Amino acid sequence: MSAEWRTRKLGEILDVQNGFAFDSERFSESHGLPLIRIRDLKNGAATVVRYCGDYDEKFVVRNGDFLIGMDGEFRCYTWRGQYALLNQRVCRLVEFSDEIDPEFVGFGINAHLKKIEDVTPYVTVKHLSPKSIREIEFTYPNLFEQRRIVARIKECMERVEEIDRLREKSVIERAFISESLIETKLADLDGLEVTLADVCEITSRLVDPRQMQYQSLLHVGGANIESKTGRLIDLKTAAEEGLKSGKFVFDDSVVLYNKIRPYLLKVARPNFGGLCSADMYPLTPTAGKVTRDFLYYVLMSRRFTDYAISGSNRAGMPKVNREHLFSYHFKLPSIAVQVQVSQQLDTAMEAVQSLGHEMTAAGDDLAHLREAVLRKAFAGEL
Repeated sequence: MSAEWRTRKLGEILDVQNGFAFDSERFSESHGLPLIRIRDLKNGAATVVRYCGDYDEKFVVRNGDFLIGMDGEFRCYTWRGQYALLNQRVCRLVEFSDEIDPEFVGFGINAHLKKIEDVTPYVTVKHLSPKSIREIEFTYPNLFEQRRIVARIKECMERVEEIDRLREKSVIERAFISESLIETKLADLDGLEVTLADVCEITSRLVDPRQMQYQSLLHVGGANIESKTGRLIDLKTAAEEGLKSGKFVFDDSVVLYNKIRPYLLKVARPNFGGLCSADMYPLTPTAGKVTRDFLYYVLMSRRFTDYAISGSNRAGMPKVNREHLFSYHFKLPSIAVQVQVSQQLDTAMEAVQSLGHEMTAAGDDLAHLREAVLRKAFAGEL
């Protein structure tokens, strides 16, 4: 780093403005000025609620202002929305000295905030004080060099964001690929027209998960089934979950189908016996008619999803009732063809999931790349 860089406390080159405790009785979903609360900072352009009462102009936030949440995750965000009001527990960086570029601070402050967050003790939520922000020792070069570095950071970040947009597009396309693979395979099949009632049954026996023989069994709830892939995640035993209410016991021959929101339409084929939520239908294939894997893909299809949604009870907690489920009809080929189709889909879905893992890894790499850009910039190496 050049000797021309100097270090001063942030409180010497800018100030920190606290938000105001606006009256919650005047909050509105549709009228008044947007009210910025901590939950709105990541969005950075829109708010959940508005405020309809009187306010002081000094609490009006404008596009380009730098805001910091005082609870939870300590991070500085740039507001990109319309005029809004600064609520309590959110602060704004203001009154920047002529020797400092606000954007330079905006890019550099998060590393310091993260250090404060890491050492801040908490009981339920971590709290940040304006004093802690003012006490940050901030290192910076002359104004001309600051602006050059800001321009260089923006140039690098634009390239990173372009890569990230392509990655996100690939993630979305991956979901469509999964649906398309299943639809294409099932749509081309010839066979007898059957209903689900013809080829499977709901097997469920309610048990008390607190009984000793069930304590070591894995429990499957809607949250444990990954959408689109049917992959089982974050599984725990009945003992670890601390389950108290009745659950259904199932064996490794079933397809689990979640019938009620918030996990409506999730499907899984566990390779173990265990317990499942009462919100699920454990479907057992009829031997000699349908294989478990083929039944699984029938329930994963877009055609079945549309059918299930069309008949779900929309009042209260939407769910798919038993009669509607079993009335679904589809073409059933021979067992040999079912096995062949299921194996082909398994191979294809494994490839799609592998792509998904690569996309996740790419997202992690991009996050590290952003950090590296900022690290180099504030080490005087960019």
